[in-house]
Amino acid sequence: MKMLGSSMDEHIATGCTSLAWAVKFTRTDGQVFRFVSGTRNVTLDGEPYLAAPGFELTSITCTLGYDVDTLQLVVLTDTDLEHADFLAGRWHGCRVEFNQYNWADPTDGFIPWPTYRVADVRRVLGGFELELRDLRQLLRQDYTLTTGKTCVHRLGDALCQVDVAGSYTYAVTVSAVASRLVFTVTGLGQPAGWCVGGHITFDDGLYAGMPLLVSGQTAGGVITLAEGDRIVESVVIGQTASITAGCRQRANLDCETKFSNIINFLGARHAPSSSRLAGSDV
Repeated sequence: MKMLGSSMDEHIATGCTSLAWAVKFTRTDGQVFRFVSGTRNVTLDGEPYLAAPGFELTSITCTLGYDVDTLQLVVLTDTDLEHADFLAGRWHGCRVEFNQYNWADPTDGFIPWPTYRVADVRRVLGGFELELRDLRQLLRQDYTLTTGKTCVHRLGDALCQVDVAGSYTYAVTVSAVASRLVFTVTGLGQPAGWCVGGHITFDDGLYAGMPLLVSGQTAGGVITLAEGDRIVESVVIGQTASITAGCRQRANLDCETKFSNIINFLGARHAPSSSRLAGSDV
């Protein structure tokens, strides 16, 4: 149970409050932003918050049970909240913490509200609207492990143990751009399809530090990106990046032949298909 400080209790008891919102954003890349709806910068619990009277918040409703609460938050982009970061998807999954405080006397403490995560970002006039869902959304996700003919590990994770960074990452440079999803790189030198399912990470530009999924790759270095919803503008000739080999979790072609890692394969490659079990494969 969350308890309010005595000063905040006394302020609310007066019946004439001067409360404002304080919001703290923690993005998945570690960037932290703090804003208040008031007109003055404040320090709350030892952390500085910038005045941002431009953001609008719908009413917060807290329900019991496992139903997920949602709300919308409108933010105006400026030098602190970069327009390009929203377009590139850096705000998806961002942790959002809300508090209310007494703007007339911030030392009264604050009223904590539920924590949310950004589920969707939509462009609106002058900024962006964030759709927020509370942490009960995580309870609806499926965490079960289902095995099949392919491996369930992700290439390079603790169970796979393939050294992706050391042996299967290649430095490349963009040499030609066909569209925002298709471009050519030099320095790869791998056969066609080698990097399909892998990721390319640019060193600078709009997508710097963001792993982008590779859906196509030719022997000549033509790269096709899969995440078209996040690719809002083309890369630039001369940009440098690192690209990793891809793994399609196949036992013989990937785990055994490509990565010499069949010992860590986790799948049921000899399991009969449903058609064979039904007798139609005979």
